[in-house]
Amino acid sequence: MSEVGVKEKKHKKGLFDLFSRIKHTTNEEKKEKKEKKEKEKKEKEEAKEKKKGHGRNESQNLKTPPIAANPKVAGYATGSMVNLLKNMPDWRDQTRKVVVEGNFETFPIAGDLPRLLKHLSIVRKTNENEISCLFPEDGNKTDGKVKIVVDVQGNKVTTGDCLKVIQCITKIFDEKHCERVEKEWNAVMDNSEDLSVQKTFLMRVLKSVYVDEGSNEVSPVITFLKAINQKIIASSTMKLKAVCGNLFIKDAQPMVWEIAVILDGDKTIISHYRRQETTSKNSEEYFRFLWELRLVFNKEMTQLQELKMGINDIEFNPNTISSVRERVESTLESLKFEDCVVSDLEDSSSEEE
Repeated sequence: MSEVGVKEKKHKKGLFDLFSRIKHTTNEEKKEKKEKKEKEKKEKEEAKEKKKGHGRNESQNLKTPPIAANPKVAGYATGSMVNLLKNMPDWRDQTRKVVVEGNFETFPIAGDLPRLLKHLSIVRKTNENEISCLFPEDGNKTDGKVKIVVDVQGNKVTTGDCLKVIQCITKIFDEKHCERVEKEWNAVMDNSEDLSVQKTFLMRVLKSVYVDEGSNEVSPVITFLKAINQKIIASSTMKLKAVCGNLFIKDAQPMVWEIAVILDGDKTIISHYRRQETTSKNSEEYFRFLWELRLVFNKEMTQLQELKMGINDIEFNPNTISSVRERVESTLESLKFEDCVVSDLEDSSSEEE
């Protein structure tokens, strides 16, 4: 690997390691150990199956494989997926269009902001291993990692709580409007109530403060709100499902959807993390994976410079059979990040502890 490649990989690792609640392991020795362990497990399973089938009729031992047994059916599914991927609009173009051209008034901002309070982190990198937590204000920083602590009463997230997000990103990207947004917000909003029932007032405030009717310029605050909204992941989600094909998946339970914002020198990085899992209820077919949509802007959030999507880790049950493991890894190969880690769930949990 070239020196440039090594530097890029180290940078990626440092970026991922900022968040303790999302596992990102890139240690090569650990990866080799996992692969060796999986190889040994596969050999044991094959020996066990061979021994189990000794003296029996082969047809009696035949289990229904996860992959379609009928080659015509499998071939049809593969061909259909190839055509779907070929005819599907490029997810990068579609995502960029949402950010650059999307009318923010059509975004469900009032519905998303309350949810984001528990799943949004905004940090600034001060050096290679240190960060400063900007949101939430009482986020704890320990050894370069952030533990999210949200200060809300009970389970109710109020409009006043949502104002904190707006104030934070305004201070970062559009500081001249800090006083104005607070004044206009408090003039029309009931901060003790739910934001979702005050959508009309929210849009009125955002348009008044951040949209200049006489200019084509868009406030970085509006761009930010669009980039963290649920509409931004629609095209990448379709791409993921198309690649998965007949690898049937659903949102993992408990649901994982985290948004990490990192102010890193001359870049602002916004990453959406989601976890998917198999729809199968058979423990021998279980798998799950964490994938990421990453948007890289310039420091001022005025230009979208890069878009990436990929899989960070794939996890199996310890007893997941080898044919399922092979099929999952093969299907997801094109989306795996360079440092994607494949492991068993029991190993992952022990590492996180």
